[in-house]
Amino acid sequence: MHDMKNGAQQKTELPLREAFQLAFDHHRKGDLRQAAQIYRDILRVMPDHPEVLHLLGVISFQNGDYDTAIRLMGRAVEMNPKNENYYSNLGNAFKEKGENDAALKVYRKAVEIRPDFCEAWNNMGLVLNDMGRFRESRAAYRKAIDLKPDYAEAYKNLANALILRGKPEESLAAFRKALEIDPDCEGAVTGEARVFMGKGELKAAFQNLEKLLDAGTENVNVLIAYAGLAGRFQQAERAVRLLENYLQQKKVDTSVERRIRFRLGELYDTLGKYDLAFANYRQANQMNPRPFNAKAHSRFIEQLISVFPRGYEQKIVSSDRKIQLPVFIVGMPRSGTSLVEQILSVHPFVYGGGELATISRIVQDIRRRFGNSDAYPVRLGELRKEDMNQLADQYLEIVNDIADEKMLRVTDKMPQNFLHLGLISRLFPDCRIIHCIRDPRDTGLSIYFQYFLGAHSYAFDLKDIGLYYRQYERIMGHWRKVLPVPMLEIRYEVLVSNPERISRRIVEFLGLEWNDACLDFYKSKRTVSTASFQQVRQPVYQKSAGRWKYYRNYLKPMADVLNIPV
Repeated sequence: MHDMKNGAQQKTELPLREAFQLAFDHHRKGDLRQAAQIYRDILRVMPDHPEVLHLLGVISFQNGDYDTAIRLMGRAVEMNPKNENYYSNLGNAFKEKGENDAALKVYRKAVEIRPDFCEAWNNMGLVLNDMGRFRESRAAYRKAIDLKPDYAEAYKNLANALILRGKPEESLAAFRKALEIDPDCEGAVTGEARVFMGKGELKAAFQNLEKLLDAGTENVNVLIAYAGLAGRFQQAERAVRLLENYLQQKKVDTSVERRIRFRLGELYDTLGKYDLAFANYRQANQMNPRPFNAKAHSRFIEQLISVFPRGYEQKIVSSDRKIQLPVFIVGMPRSGTSLVEQILSVHPFVYGGGELATISRIVQDIRRRFGNSDAYPVRLGELRKEDMNQLADQYLEIVNDIADEKMLRVTDKMPQNFLHLGLISRLFPDCRIIHCIRDPRDTGLSIYFQYFLGAHSYAFDLKDIGLYYRQYERIMGHWRKVLPVPMLEIRYEVLVSNPERISRRIVEFLGLEWNDACLDFYKSKRTVSTASFQQVRQPVYQKSAGRWKYYRNYLKPMADVLNIPV
C-alpha cells in the first residue's frame, strides 16, 4: 500500500495495509464479493487511493459492470497517470463495452509509458481489428510477438486476422505456432480445422478433429467443431452421443451449453428428428435472450424513409469516388448472400470480401462527428463533399487492403447493409447493389437456428424475427422507389432452380464478361468464414428451399406477424 499523506492517516497505516492485503488475497482466490467490500471500506478512509480504485474497477470488470469499471479505473488514472497497467485495464473495459476509440487511446498511452508492454499491443490489435483497421491490427500483433516470441495468444489472434486477409497458409502457420507454444491455447486448438473448413477442405478438418477426440481430448471447442462437420461425414449419431454425454457429465456455463444446444439442433435436423431439433434450438435461444426494441427499430426505419425521399440525391451530397469497384450484396441474413458472393468470387476479376463491417463503422463515425447517437441518418444533409470523400476513402482503404489491384469488383456481403443503401449510394454513386430475397419462412427459421454473434437482438424469438422482417420489407420497398443506383434482385429459390441463367444475369449486371468458373463456384479454394461455409462448397441444391415445412407446427408466432400461411 502507498505511503499515507498525513499524520492522522499514518496512525491507521498498519490496519489499512493489513486490510489491503486481506482484500488482495480474497481477490486472488476469486472471492470477489468479499474483496470488493474491503476495498470499499478502504476507500472510505482514502477515497483517492489509485491502487484500490484500480482493483475495485478490476472487480467491476470481472462482474461485467463496465461502466463502473471505467469510472473507477479512470479515477485511478487521474491519481496516478504514470501506471501503464491502469491504462491497459481501462482499455479492456472500454473494449468490452464496445467503445473502441476510447480503448485504442488508452492502449496507446499504456505502450507510450512502457513500449515493451506486449499484452497492451495484443489488445490494441483486437480493437484495431474490430475497427476494421486490419493492416494496423496485424502490425500490432506482430509487435507483441516481437516483444514476446512465445506469446501464444498473439499468434492465435494474428492467425485469425490472416484468415480475414485471405491468407490461409500464413494463418495455419500462426495457429500451429500458437499450439507449439501452448497446446491448450483456447481458440488455437480448433484454428487449424477452421482454416481447413474455410478453404473447403472439410475432410481434412474433420479428420484432424476426429484424431483429437480419439486421443481423449476433453476440449469442448474441439467437440463443438467436430459436431459441426459430423453430419456431412455420416457421424451425426456419434456426435449427438458425445454432446449429450458432455452435458450430463460436465458442469458447463450458459455460453458453452448454448453453443452445444445449437449443434444438437443441427444434428437432430440432419437425422430428421425435427421435434428434438427444434427443442434444442429453442432452449439455446432462450438461454441468452436479448430484448429487441421493435418500436425503436420501426422509428429508425421511419427516419430512413424521411431522410431519403425521392430525389434525395439533390439534397445529400455524394463523394467524388465514382467507381464501380464496390458491390454490395444485401438482404436478410440467411437469404442467399453467401451463395451469390461465392458464385461471383470465382470470377477472375471479382474478389469476395465477405461480411465487411465497414459501413456500420462509418455510420458510427457519423454519429460521433455530431456527438449524437441520433445524428444518423437525420443529419446526413449537413455533411460536406470533403466529409463524404473521407468516409468513402475509409471504406476503400479496407477494400484495397484485402483485394489485389487487378480486381475490377469487390463484393461486400454484409446483409444488414440493406439499412444503409441511401448512405452507400452517396458514398459510391456508381456502385452496384444485389438484393437477395428468400421465402420468409425459410429465412426466419434459418435465422432462429443460427448461433449469431453481434447485433441480432431480434434473432432469439420467432415473433421478433417476424417484426424485424416486416420492417426489412418496408425499407426495401422504399429503396426500390428512390435509389439512384442500380439494384438487381435475386430470388434464392429461382437461383437454385436455374443457377446458370441467374448467374449469367448477375455477372452481366456487374458489367463483366461471363466466365464458366462461376458455375463451379463450389470448387473454389477461397476462404469462407461465414455460417454458410459448408453450403457454398456444394453444387447448387434445392433441398433447403421449403425446409420450413418440417417445422410448420412451431412457426405460428412469426407467420401471424407476417400474415403468411404455414
